[in-house]
Amino acid sequence: MRFELPLAAALLFAALPGAGASAVAPETPIIVDGPIAVDARDIEAFLQRVPETHRPDVRASSERLATIADNLFIVRTLASKARADGLDKDPEVQRRMVQIQEALLAEIYLQKMEKATTAINLEARARELFQVQAAKSAAEEQVHVQYLTIGLVGRTREMAAELARKLHDEARSGQHDFLALAARHSEDPDKTKNGGELGYRPANAFPEAVAKRIAEMSRKGEISAPIETATGFHIVRFMDRKKVQPPTFEAMKESIIAAEKERLFKERHEALVRQIRSSSTVTVYRKNVEALVVPMDRTPKKSAPAKP
Repeated sequence: MRFELPLAAALLFAALPGAGASAVAPETPIIVDGPIAVDARDIEAFLQRVPETHRPDVRASSERLATIADNLFIVRTLASKARADGLDKDPEVQRRMVQIQEALLAEIYLQKMEKATTAINLEARARELFQVQAAKSAAEEQVHVQYLTIGLVGRTREMAAELARKLHDEARSGQHDFLALAARHSEDPDKTKNGGELGYRPANAFPEAVAKRIAEMSRKGEISAPIETATGFHIVRFMDRKKVQPPTFEAMKESIIAAEKERLFKERHEALVRQIRSSSTVTVYRKNVEALVVPMDRTPKKSAPAKP
């Protein structure tokens, strides 16, 4: 096979490297074997299957374009042989071909709908959403605490309470460093990572009873009495609190708009599917579906006896 692809492939992306479709004429031949031909339009059609962010990389490589052309040529040749053998006349094959075509058209229709959603100017909506988020952030705060937990695994509630009281007294006495006590005795699952030093965390990240007690603390180094929850007893050493610094609109704009476009597209897609399914002209023949069911024989099969 005479193969002059590198030059032809180079032409495909020479006009607009890394951008959209090339300026090469759609009928420009790439591979030809008698009536079977792969041209530039075939390459462009295939490239629509490549994610848009990766398309420039493919266009910039003659090797990749050559591989695409070769695969299209092989498939087209095999399809020609299938038609010559009359395989395309088989009713089931024809239905499969229609289904493949319909799946492609459905995908393209949804892409069109998504592009229409993307084209909507959502900056005003993004500002509204940002204001809501900013208002929530303004009311939030983060607290810096050190933490010690005594769980209930392997001990009764009374035993856990007694140990928690003992550790609390030791911490309050000043004779033992709080983090040293936490390192030795705390059963917090994250202790191995942080040693009881939690740093700044959202105030609402703690169990309700613990969060309520932390909200009452304000003096650096203040140590709470044991706080009981469903998982055990917790002792907190308060270090600091600060208001959350909300991000600016410009920093959040793109992510808010992207999320809103995704939400709108999903909403429209679901509405379209509901509309199609709920059409008054649709009839679902449930009994006919059930007639297609072929029960499986779930009887355990006996293994053949071993040959002597």
